[in-house]
Amino acid sequence: MQDQKQSDQDLSVHVLDSLMAGIAVLDKDGTICAVNETWRRFSHQNGGEPAATGIRLVAST
Repeated sequence: MQDQKQSDQDLSVHVLDSLMAGIAVLDKDGTICAVNETWRRFSHQNGGEPAATGIRLVAST
């Protein structure tokens, strides 16, 4: 079961990283829980945190 979960997470990362657009996945509270390589590169080039997860991007309603 754990191997399948890890495999699913790896697939999700590869799918996100294959996209040309910068992608941030937010949870229901607007906190970044995952970003793709394009997002990390853009963030790094503009003085931001490349990982950027755990940051609240939008206020919850």
